[in-house]
Amino acid sequence: MEALEKAAKNGEEELLSEIFDQLEQKDRIVPKRILSTMLFTTVNECNSTAKIEGHVACLNTLISKGANINAEKSGGANILMLACSKGFLELVTEIMNQKSENGIFMHHCDKNDKNYLHYAIDTEAENLDIVKLLINEGININGQSINK
Repeated sequence: MEALEKAAKNGEEELLSEIFDQLEQKDRIVPKRILSTMLFTTVNECNSTAKIEGHVACLNTLISKGANINAEKSGGANILMLACSKGFLELVTEIMNQKSENGIFMHHCDKNDKNYLHYAIDTEAENLDIVKLLINEGININGQSINK
């Protein structure tokens, strides 16, 4: 599992796919819980536009292998919230595309009543394009955060 996690962390989709192929040949299945954790790792570790394509590809591979796109961290934040806070439009767009196929709830809030828009705004990244995308997708612009 360590090699899978490293490939997901580094946005190395070809290596990730190769490892999955090897595991499948040995009839080894990666638990969905671990796949979902790797999904968060892939998005969280994306720190430069130079590697964005690799991380988007890893995201798609992990979802195709069964990662839960609606999984939440202990505070109720999901993968789309994390992507909004990272500030990479490509990641947000791809997750929204995946969520539209797998069911998205645009009014989801974490345990502090923060929605996707809060995550996009409450960051140092320049997220104007993400904010526009969220508004176009019907985000609740009147949502209030408990932590004002």
